Amino acid sequence: MQQVVENIELSRLPSLPEILLRILQEFGSENLQVRELAGLVMRDPALSLKILAVANSAAYSHQKTISSIEQCINLLGLKMVKTISVSAATQQFLNTLAGIVPVNFARFWQHSQTTALLAEKLAETLAYPHPDEAYVAGLLHDMGKLALLVARPAAYTPLFADGDVLPEEETSALGINHCEIGAMLVAHWRLEPLIVDAIRSHHVPFPRIAGATELVKILALANALSKVAASASNHPALALARALFDIEAEAALALCAYAHDQVQALAIPLGIAIDDAYAGPTEQPRSKRENHGKNHAEDGAVGVQKQLAEEVHGAMTLDLARDSFSAAGNEEELLSGILKSATILFEPRQAFLFEWDAESNLVSGRPLSENQDAIGRIRFSLSADRSLIAEALLSNRVTRSHAAIEYDDKFVVRGNSETVLSMIDEQIIRMAHAECLYCAPMATRNALYGVLVLAFPLVTIERIDSRTRFLAQFARQAGAAIESARGALALRYRSGDHDVAACQAHARRIVHEAGNPLSIMKNYLKLLDIKQREGQPAELEIKIVNEEIDRVARILQQLVATPTEQEPSLAEVDINATIRDIVLLCQPSLFSPLAIKLKIRLDEQLPAIRSDANRLKQVLLNLFKNAAEAMPGGGVLTVVTAATINRQSGAAVAISVADNGPGIAPELLQKLFSPVASSKGSQHAGLGLAIVAELVDALGGSISCRSAATTGTSFDITLPLAAHMSTGIKGENSVR
Repeated sequence: MQQVVENIELSRLPSLPEILLRILQEFGSENLQVRELAGLVMRDPALSLKILAVANSAAYSHQKTISSIEQCINLLGLKMVKTISVSAATQQFLNTLAGIVPVNFARFWQHSQTTALLAEKLAETLAYPHPDEAYVAGLLHDMGKLALLVARPAAYTPLFADGDVLPEEETSALGINHCEIGAMLVAHWRLEPLIVDAIRSHHVPFPRIAGATELVKILALANALSKVAASASNHPALALARALFDIEAEAALALCAYAHDQVQALAIPLGIAIDDAYAGPTEQPRSKRENHGKNHAEDGAVGVQKQLAEEVHGAMTLDLARDSFSAAGNEEELLSGILKSATILFEPRQAFLFEWDAESNLVSGRPLSENQDAIGRIRFSLSADRSLIAEALLSNRVTRSHAAIEYDDKFVVRGNSETVLSMIDEQIIRMAHAECLYCAPMATRNALYGVLVLAFPLVTIERIDSRTRFLAQFARQAGAAIESARGALALRYRSGDHDVAACQAHARRIVHEAGNPLSIMKNYLKLLDIKQREGQPAELEIKIVNEEIDRVARILQQLVATPTEQEPSLAEVDINATIRDIVLLCQPSLFSPLAIKLKIRLDEQLPAIRSDANRLKQVLLNLFKNAAEAMPGGGVLTVVTAATINRQSGAAVAISVADNGPGIAPELLQKLFSPVASSKGSQHAGLGLAIVAELVDALGGSISCRSAATTGTSFDITLPLAAHMSTGIKGENSVR
């Protein structure tokens, strides 16, 4: 069972979606406070354990275990906590799609939170010196249930749905109970040993528990009292309170009432539908408790899961948009990137930028493509009632030309929701061939750039209304990126640093490499949608999307790091298995749509090499993508592996990736691995090959190319068995 505990990923432990949703919304706020964030995190057992585990891990070595969530957040920083939260929310949604986690487990949250508050209040009443420790013990005491739910979903889901399952029932069905596995899990992540003992013993009966440490007794009593109804008089937990701490029934009931009132007060703003059986005049039979409001609760939970999915999607795409903003080489590229990102994220019929000039107080359109010439001729002074654009700037909020739309059962608009438009607004709407506008101010606390204007058809208003908050966040990020870019440009000119070309080249590498997994994710999300609608299992697609999300994060982190920060991640790598994984990944999204046939000849006696698997995957993905671009009308891709001897490094493995496309022009072969040799389509010799050359060099290997118009193009890679790897991606374009 210890091996099961070690293999449980904290990211897979489910959280209450209402709390994850609220936390992600808080990260989108301009006035995020650590204390408020800690208060939200403390409401969820799984997320609390994740943050406590990271803060107490070897990466943040301390002499003393940290049990305070607020201290953990201050130590980790908001960026790391957001990463953990987004990861948890992503996994939560994927777990729900895969059927691992029940849609609604608010009862588990209610019991954990009630026990935590009772443990904290008991600690204060008994003058226990660490009430925050008691709270954490109460919050995490049933973590074993979540671990069993993830590790044994089929066998444990019926027991979890019961809610009041006893350790003896779990041991009989599974060979272990939630107390044991919960203690092992918390101990594995280096939490306070006293908390571990309390979690292990919270179901130990009296009189055996009477001789235990104070925290063990506090948690056991808190767990028992959490199930006491308001009017109970002979509940066994009341006798336990008297036996352990000489607490009279009246005082114990007052503690219960306090905890239940607090949980109810917490649940209301979070939108959590809790079971009020404990707070009622009498205990209800279990069957009635289970059926009471079940459909309503499950319907509400489905709605929250949809909101959570939207929030996860928004958080991820906004982060990717921010990264793409930072990759721009100059302001023109940045503004163009803002428009392109807005078009991808919100799917308007047209997107425009309007700038505000403080000296002249004029608002004017900024044309960024050939079809936007007319927008550049629109100018007006910034004053009230001139336009929705002016209103957005002056009020610093999103404005729109239409209110929320109502539809009848035939999806026909009911009533007139149009507001009074200025002539300028009407002109822009006609220019965009749309029916309504959304205007989002691009502003920070220190600077006001202008307005992002999106034009939509009328039938999309309901969808866009639900994403207005994301639009406001996106526009704020765009304004911050413009402010940062102008500040950096001014600083470069002041310091005499004009090496813009190098910055642009580095930024393009980031965009290029992140584009590969993003394209794969896009195609697999389409497959996932199809399978979901047809009721087919989609575990593979979910797994691939999850892996590609992680790969985007690794690529962005790796490529923005300095060479000294780009340490290789060495491990045993099975070349053939890696190739099979990449082929499986690319088959539905890259090869099949282009009718490309595969010939895979892998040497099954090939030894494993010591290398960096992630960098090797980047190399193969770039070569496969280039080969596919060389054969838009179909063709054959041949992949071969073999053992070989390299004159420089001795024993090695060879990988060949060949296509039967039209080949590469002779004049390009001389500068093939240089980023300046950018050519797409049949001569696939663009930026990707420069990155491939640098990655192969970093792996301690060599790469060469053979190409002819009659036979196509072949890339041959040699990698040593024991890599002598460089510590970073080199800046030169030479290849070994």
